[in-house]
Amino acid sequence: IILSITPLQALASGNTTAYQSGDLYYEIKLDHIEIVGGAESATEVIVPATIEELPVTVIAQNAFNGHMFLTSFTAPSTLIHISKWAFRNCSQLQTVDLSGSAITIISRFVTKAL
Repeated sequence: IILSITPLQALASGNTTAYQSGDLYYEIKLDHIEIVGGAESATEVIVPATIEELPVTVIAQNAFNGHMFLTSFTAPSTLIHISKWAFRNCSQLQTVDLSGSAITIISRFVTKAL
C-alpha cells in the first residue's frame, strides 16, 4: 500500500506540521502518530494501525469536532488515547468500534450528546 503524504498548513499552536493520508490528518511525534483531524465530508473513518511505519496511538482533542457527516469510526489495535471532544458535535455518529484497540485513556467529554 502506498500512502500519499501531503503537508498541510502549519498548525497555529507551536511549530508542528500536519500531514494527510487519505481522509485523515496527522502529526508525526517522536515515536508515534497522532490523528489531528479528517476530511469533514468523510462518512466512515477507519484509522490504520500505522502511518509512515509509526503506530497510530492518539486521537487529538477536537480531531473530528463538527464532522456532521461522520457515521462510523473504527480504531486500530495500536490506539491508546482518545482526547477530549474528539467526536464533539458529530450528530450523525452511530458506531464507534474500539473492540480491537488497546485504549487505556478516554478523556472526559469525548463527545457531546450523541
